[in-house]
Amino acid sequence: MRITIFRRLLSMGVLYILSITILVCIGMFFFTRNAVLETIGHEARTVAAFSTNVANDAEAWKSIQQHNDRHLRLTIIDPSGAVLYESERSAAGMDNHKDRPEVKAAFETGESHGERMSATMGVSTFYYAVKAPNGYVIRVATEASSLQTYLYGGFLVAFLLTVIYIISLYYVARRMSEDIVKPIEAAFRGWTHKRGTRVLKHLSQSYVELEPLVETLQKQQTELNDYISSETKRRQEFSANIAHELKTPLTTISGYAELLKAGYVNSVEESLSLGEKIYNASQRMLGTIESILHLSEIEADMWGDLLTAVDAKSVWQQAWKIVETKDQVKQNQVTFAIVGDIPQVEGHPSLLLEMAVNLLDNAVKYSKPGDANAINLTLSQDGGMAKMVLTDVGIGIPADKVNRIFERFYRVDPSRNNAKVSGTGVGLALVKHIVDVHKGTIEVASEEGHGTTFTVEIPFK
Repeated sequence: MRITIFRRLLSMGVLYILSITILVCIGMFFFTRNAVLETIGHEARTVAAFSTNVANDAEAWKSIQQHNDRHLRLTIIDPSGAVLYESERSAAGMDNHKDRPEVKAAFETGESHGERMSATMGVSTFYYAVKAPNGYVIRVATEASSLQTYLYGGFLVAFLLTVIYIISLYYVARRMSEDIVKPIEAAFRGWTHKRGTRVLKHLSQSYVELEPLVETLQKQQTELNDYISSETKRRQEFSANIAHELKTPLTTISGYAELLKAGYVNSVEESLSLGEKIYNASQRMLGTIESILHLSEIEADMWGDLLTAVDAKSVWQQAWKIVETKDQVKQNQVTFAIVGDIPQVEGHPSLLLEMAVNLLDNAVKYSKPGDANAINLTLSQDGGMAKMVLTDVGIGIPADKVNRIFERFYRVDPSRNNAKVSGTGVGLALVKHIVDVHKGTIEVASEEGHGTTFTVEIPFK
């Protein structure tokens, strides 16, 4: 970040300095050129004023030449174009100047100026010609090299100043980038520091401009700390739950195996009974492991390319046929009814069946003992979503536990870990991930002692 800011500041500064330098050089050129023309123009008008009453008199020309700037070239031309006087060389034998651009224009308009290659001197020259009252044209000239020499000096000074400015700008940009980044880095250090709140507060007092950033970082820091605490607690609970799920059957297996090893089992019947119990415990542990692996497989989202058209109503009917064989269905007089129908949804048949089985199984498990328990499924269409609302009248879920029921191995209370309610504890976690695979949503509403409602929405396509 520091390097990026430094480069941008330096490049902007260099571009600005170069732009100013170029504009100054251009302005210097035009200003100097106009100054030269103004100088020789003033000289030409002055000489024209002196030559008002002068004819071809040598003494008079000498007098005029004394008023002429010795660095300027003076030429006096009569109306016929003949050169009467030339300060740089003898006028005798010089070409007729009537067709010279500045002379011709001066005869016509009174004054003229320009720049061209001198036919007499063979160098680039600035000219200024003025028509005197006596009809003569007074022409003053100076070589362009004098202007170039002046400009070269000015350009050299500008170049040296530009180099100095750029070098200075390098250090200024470096210092500014450090000054800009330093408080921001301090803010992020404060964000991650264990005493970050104090650091951020001090920073906001020192740099008022960073107050919005500091407030955002403080908010994020609080949210992150809460999230870390929550996730740490959940991880500990998950570890405890999975340890319990695996420890219980392992304890059973270990205990019965120890009896066999110690030789306390003498009859074949007892051996078969212990073997069956060991087998059941191992199957329970294997089921837990398989559920964890299956959940990980669903979380990996490897089912996206296997979606097809599925009849949702038929899926729920198949799921109920699987669940209704459980003893609790008869014991608690559990019934299941489907209201409404919807078009086919885009999904994976086996995953949707697993979702329906887990939701129905959950409703049956936590139905009220001895009462008539009705489970109702309402199918409807909500825009482009298939809406499936499953309602039961079971024991319900405490309000402060509802938002955690989709966590793997999470149990609402210890009583749900007894033998009457069997399972691996990942059923609703599987349901949540299956819904996610189908790009859908699941919501739960529950009132303790009065039942639970699960609302699942899955897009048709």
